[in-house]
Amino acid sequence: MNDRAEPALATALKRLVEAGTLTQQQADAVRTGFQADLRAAPTDISIAEAAKRDSSWSLVLTEVGGYVGAAFVTAAVLALIGPNWDHFSQAGRVALLAGPAVLLLMAAFAVVIGPSGEGSRRAIHAGRDRLTGPRRRLVSTLVLAGGGLLGGAAAVLANDHAAADNWIALVPLAVWGAGYLLWRGTSLHLGTGVALTWTALTVFDADLDRWQWNGLLLVLAGVGWALLTRRRVVEEQTLGFAVAGVMAFIGGEIVIFSDYEGLGYLLLGLLAVGGLAGYLRTRELSALGVGAGTLAVVVPQAVLHYTEGSLSTAGALLVCGLSIVLVSVLTGRLWRSNSGPPQVV
Repeated sequence: MNDRAEPALATALKRLVEAGTLTQQQADAVRTGFQADLRAAPTDISIAEAAKRDSSWSLVLTEVGGYVGAAFVTAAVLALIGPNWDHFSQAGRVALLAGPAVLLLMAAFAVVIGPSGEGSRRAIHAGRDRLTGPRRRLVSTLVLAGGGLLGGAAAVLANDHAAADNWIALVPLAVWGAGYLLWRGTSLHLGTGVALTWTALTVFDADLDRWQWNGLLLVLAGVGWALLTRRRVVEEQTLGFAVAGVMAFIGGEIVIFSDYEGLGYLLLGLLAVGGLAGYLRTRELSALGVGAGTLAVVVPQAVLHYTEGSLSTAGALLVCGLSIVLVSVLTGRLWRSNSGPPQVV
């Protein structure tokens, strides 16, 4: 404020002196008194910095307290149910897992609405825009812990129903996905990706005759995740493309080992091309890593598979080495020629 006030005062005093309203001696006296008052009084900047510092400490203490509290709640549940699990009824087991889960989710909600208690729909939906880094991390941690415990409660409920075992992952997926859509956060992003992968892998039975459908579903989940990332529904672009690539790669490998080699290699080949093309469009290094890594794996894998092991150890090493060199050259050229800003689509 001083840097702006003093030049403005000097200009005003000069104008008054030139107009004859003040003498030069009076103007100098005014300037001297004004500077003395500014030096004696606290500035707005110092007050703002002090408030910011106090707020920062408050957020750090809140975050640490939330972590410690969540850890104690989880440890208490484990300590209680660990040695006595067989002595509880099914209802008791569900209550022991679901009760702390609800408390953790309520704590996350309390962090979102803040101390003022803005318990309105607007506060919930605007929460992600108002949450600072520490508060967002704390909310993510509480929602992750709560969703995990609810998933455990769902597993207990499904214990006597074999058909329900394949859908247990939907519970943490719903909690973590909703938490991410409302408040974002890297940990919730990863948790949602893991839960989605788990769901895709358990929808169908583990019988090899149907295992390929799990792989295909996981490939589709990876494609969908990549599209959501491209449309910025998933905000963390680099992480989003990496998670999508891992999903699709695991799904393709499952299809290969389910006696559908041709389809699996085709899917992995498309993933490699899609990753490299995605880098050209977005300049995201994670997309380049997905494309290059998949290409480096699928080429020697396909060669070794279709030669039915007729290659010697030296031949197999040669194929792997040439594949890695090819990928290195290709990615190097892409990096040098396309390292500018992404194209606008």
